[in-house]
Amino acid sequence: MTGFQVVTAIVRKEAAKWDEFANEIGPVRDAIASMRLEPLAFFVLDAITFATIPLKLPAPPEELARSYEDMRSFVERLLGEAQAEFAEIAGALVKIAETYEQAEAVIELDLEQVY
Repeated sequence: MTGFQVVTAIVRKEAAKWDEFANEIGPVRDAIASMRLEPLAFFVLDAITFATIPLKLPAPPEELARSYEDMRSFVERLLGEAQAEFAEIAGALVKIAETYEQAEAVIELDLEQVY
């Protein structure tokens, strides 16, 4: 019964694709994890301007840093979860292919017993 072998080959190929996605997203998550910024990164002012103009910032650097960190950690978490999900999808597809192959083996045995 070659029809099932074609299906399982395609399912296994799809599983390999999801494994590759999981492997590719790991370095992206690692890069995002290292993109932390201190509050001073959100403060741009030279000494002359600071001395002559009253300081009325729309948002303090600490608040901007917190907002940035909230978003950065959110994206990092999503990428980590995506990596795990992609690996789980690949594993599920491999199990599907194995189940098809096991079912094919059972059907072949039944047909041999009939004939």
